[in-house]
Amino acid sequence: WDTYILMSDGSQRQIGQLKDGDEIMTINPETLQISPSRIHSYFSRTTQSHGKGVFRITSISGRTIVSTGDHPFLTQEGMITVSNLDINRHLLAVYNHKVEFEAIESITPEEDCLVCDFTTDNDNHTMISAGFCTSNCGLIKAKAVTAKVTIDRDDALVLEYIKDKI
Repeated sequence: WDTYILMSDGSQRQIGQLKDGDEIMTINPETLQISPSRIHSYFSRTTQSHGKGVFRITSISGRTIVSTGDHPFLTQEGMITVSNLDINRHLLAVYNHKVEFEAIESITPEEDCLVCDFTTDNDNHTMISAGFCTSNCGLIKAKAVTAKVTIDRDDALVLEYIKDKI
């Protein structure tokens, strides 16, 4: 509810304050290009009614995000849902115009809470949430599309490609 989303004008707004028609920044997980997109089909509900686990992800820099288990995050291996993440993964992190893959320090269960989600007009369905690249829940195709993001590419090449896009 209180996770900050990067808006197209560079500001950040809590996801609980978004509404249909707002414009956020997205990252194409295949090309790693950043572009604005309007949102629609915004909703909020309790995680208890959603029936999915809730987890707090903390990176080695101390950044945190609370997410349901079915939310995919962009990692070095492509999009991976929270329920399949572990501390051996690195998430694509965006902060102060700096982009890097950041190690996960911990993933811990959270209490039921209010969560929000939406769909983007962009086909990539991503958002920059609390500085991490994540996607809408349940977008299985995101895994298939992004599987090739890091195949035959090292971190330096990926970071070089996207560093000036933000």
